[in-house]
Amino acid sequence: MLDSAPTENLFVSLEPLLEELDEVSLLGLGHYRWVIVGPQTGSLNRSLREKYQFFRLWVQGIKCYCCARGIPLFTKEACKKYGVKLIREFPF
Repeated sequence: MLDSAPTENLFVSLEPLLEELDEVSLLGLGHYRWVIVGPQTGSLNRSLREKYQFFRLWVQGIKCYCCARGIPLFTKEACKKYGVKLIREFPF
């Protein structure tokens, strides 16, 4: 879970993203100026492989949240493996 307390941090890196963010964690993203997302790389255990079939949907939820609030989103190259279209937004 992301801390939803105010912060001066420029960015948060959600890598490896291991599960869908709940509503409280999504709200925590609003305190950052840039969000970076990436999957687990390397070998995945069976339970994580099964969960990762939904990785594209997890990223979509983050994308919608960030877009609605004007927060730049950057997806790592490895996201393509899970059907995520790369997003290369920067806060500057």
